[in-house]
Amino acid sequence: MRIAVVEESIVDRDILKAYLERYQEERATSVDAEFHADPELFLNTYMMRYDIIFIGMGDEGFDGIGLARRIRKLDENALIMLISSSTRHAVEGYRIAAFSYLLKPVSYETVQEELDRAMRKLHRRDHSFILLPYQAGKLIKADMNDMRYFESDRNRVTLHCKYGTHSFYSSLKELEERLDPALFVRCNSCYLVNLRFVTAVEGDLAIVDGERLAISRAKKKAFLEALSRYTSSIC
Repeated sequence: MRIAVVEESIVDRDILKAYLERYQEERATSVDAEFHADPELFLNTYMMRYDIIFIGMGDEGFDGIGLARRIRKLDENALIMLISSSTRHAVEGYRIAAFSYLLKPVSYETVQEELDRAMRKLHRRDHSFILLPYQAGKLIKADMNDMRYFESDRNRVTLHCKYGTHSFYSSLKELEERLDPALFVRCNSCYLVNLRFVTAVEGDLAIVDGERLAISRAKKKAFLEALSRYTSSIC
């Protein structure tokens, strides 16, 4: 479980650090936690790798809701837990899909309960994520529900997804071995398509979320059969 704590107060950071260490020991689970005092620096280096983000909101001049809103624009999947000294921002917190809104002083029992709840949610959705190369040996966690299709150009693959494109060194063959074969199917040697986003087939073209991708003669029969099976399974 990858956790980021963004909290200007060193006292509150230390409290959360002790809670997370205790939770890891009691639950016998891996907790990889990072602690940040500077919200701007945290945002400037942000990567979609966190399962949970704690944001402290009690300090004067620190716009925790604004930080949460900016994070949400970058990452729809991280579970955001807001920690505040008052309830005045609770409604705004839930508008940006905060997972929890906790009041200071926060007890260990409260954090334990929220982490248990978060673990259950993360366990339910983990099957829909895949780790992809990012840069300098780093990985990002990508949601398969957001993937439209993969495009191959020699030894480089470009993922076309909800938020744009992401290129990395790999092959479609390697991706096929890691992805659900009932959902991700080739329409030709260059494209691996998420059938969830195929809205139509027009002759030798697959319409994938508005884009027109060529279907090769060699792949057409298998592609149409896979699309038919997928369509039948959701009806």
